[in-house]
Amino acid sequence: MKKTNSIKFLGMIAIAAGLFLASCSKEGPAGPAGADGATGPAGPAGPSAKVFDYSFTYAVGDSLKSTTLTGSAATDVAITYWKFSDGSMIQLPYGSYENTFYVINYFYPSTGVVEIEIPKRISTATSAIPFRSVLIKGSAKVPFLDYSNYNAVKAFYNLKD
Repeated sequence: MKKTNSIKFLGMIAIAAGLFLASCSKEGPAGPAGADGATGPAGPAGPSAKVFDYSFTYAVGDSLKSTTLTGSAATDVAITYWKFSDGSMIQLPYGSYENTFYVINYFYPSTGVVEIEIPKRISTATSAIPFRSVLIKGSAKVPFLDYSNYNAVKAFYNLKD
């Protein structure tokens, strides 16, 4: 008789423990949101990037032009875009198979020099071609950002046009 009562008692404890554990959850209420930095979520100063606008005029026979991005350090990255008259931008390097036209960019972080090469310059047009380089501190470059999308870069780094 005593054995039956012990089994019933253990059974009731097991059921109570099961109900208790089933009512628990790993998810609790969300805590308060942390404060963003002054210019974004990356900290007090926000992500570190600087914009440089410039243009080059390529004549027939020209192929390579350069400029210097001031404030560059050896670990920095420069993303360069070709600016179109409608306000859109496309990341370099850029090429057009149909027109056999391409634009190549080089960046030397230790000196801050950006070179832009248009190897097949055959047009006699001499209008200036506008470019924009975004100098990003090495510690501020993130792998999840689509750097080919200028608007995404502009939003993340809080860039001003």
